Amino acid sequence: MLLIYPPYVWEYKRPALGLAYIASVLIESGIEVDILDMDAEGLNLKDFSTHFDKDYSLIGISFLTPQFNIVREFVRLIRRKQKDTLIVIGGPHASAMPEQSIDELKADFVALGEGEYTIMKLVKNLNDEKYLETIPGLVYRNRAGNIINQGKGETPDINSLPFPAWHLFPLESSHYNISLPGVNNKEMVFPLLTSRSCPYDCVFCDSHTVFGRGFNARTPENIVEEIKYMNERFQARQFDIVDDTFTVDVKRVHEVCALILKNNLKIKWICNARVNLVDLELLKAMKKAGCTAINYGVESGDPVVIQNISKKIKIEQIINAHKLSKEAGLIITTFIMVGSIGETFDSVKLTEKLIEKIDSDYPGLSISTPFPGSPLYKIALKNNWLQVEDWSKYVTSPYAIDDYQPVMRTDVMTGDEILKAYYYLMGKIARKKLKTKYGQFYYMNPSMYIKEFKRVRDIRGIFRKFALVKNLISNS
Repeated sequence: MLLIYPPYVWEYKRPALGLAYIASVLIESGIEVDILDMDAEGLNLKDFSTHFDKDYSLIGISFLTPQFNIVREFVRLIRRKQKDTLIVIGGPHASAMPEQSIDELKADFVALGEGEYTIMKLVKNLNDEKYLETIPGLVYRNRAGNIINQGKGETPDINSLPFPAWHLFPLESSHYNISLPGVNNKEMVFPLLTSRSCPYDCVFCDSHTVFGRGFNARTPENIVEEIKYMNERFQARQFDIVDDTFTVDVKRVHEVCALILKNNLKIKWICNARVNLVDLELLKAMKKAGCTAINYGVESGDPVVIQNISKKIKIEQIINAHKLSKEAGLIITTFIMVGSIGETFDSVKLTEKLIEKIDSDYPGLSISTPFPGSPLYKIALKNNWLQVEDWSKYVTSPYAIDDYQPVMRTDVMTGDEILKAYYYLMGKIARKKLKTKYGQFYYMNPSMYIKEFKRVRDIRGIFRKFALVKNLISNS
């Protein structure tokens, strides 16, 4: 079997953790598997046809919403090269819209949600039509053209899953050198998943489409065993804990930190947390165990907007979490978005004041985007707010693609007004980021220009960088 991760809108990214888990389960089951991470290999669609020189009975493609169009092209190419090869697709978009994905992409199967066991059973029983009808999480059209859908797939015991098959990835690729605060970006930062699913229900989040609701956590012992294994096999010393919220179970986090120290693991790691799920004791324990940076999703400085998006946090908690994180010596990244339900320009001004007050090291800004599977998508669809039909345009930043426009308007703001709010706040935020990275007089620092433009992949990316500078100046 071949597992593919197609080119993404951002050139630099983490290796595909979901495919690494699926591959490890296949290998444990005695199934031969290859992985092709297109960006990491420096390949585009044309290159793929020349590298496609091996016969596979099944090809799996994992993708996000903006990759929809390129997956369609992949399927067409595979059909031309190997007519007998079957194709299974997965990921949050396919899980949210399985029937549409099968019909529009012309794939043979969709693996819903967590795909490890679904795909393993599919590979082992490809020619058994009766058995295929019983596989949980498998969606397809049978010979009569009827949709077979057994619902969500089997939720694995994540403590019994083999560790991700990183040996199948080109770990030396510079495309994995994503810029993350708190780590050495010249050295590989491995994704580490210590839990799946999230008990919260923010309207913009589509994570539950794959992992469901709740909190499916690994034991501290299992987590630290993976860190030790990664350190021994891959000399891994840096980890990005990619859980939606690492600090859901405070006791578990304390136990993980204690085991890291007990095993004398000299590592650096970063994580995502909620401002209502940290305290000073926890943050200091994390810092002592190697945590260098923490990410908080704040979204807005307007309590009304926070309530509208079901964030379930308070302004006081936002301020306190940032204060305590600084006291613990952690680098802070804070995620903000504009274009949320009920947000006005007065709301944006409140967000601006909050950004100034919390003084985050790396504030990050995005535009609220209704991805399929999220409650926000259903709300936008019901209220006729959607402005964009092309899935490849479902990105959260104007600097990711050409001809960007917000995917949706809201009950209060038009698409143009949302863009205006974005550029207004981005002007404030970008200057803060540049000062943090390059000093007070960042615009006189040559390294800023070298580093910021060095990571651009093509001429269009250079124009987008210049557009950012233009908007910084015009909104200053």
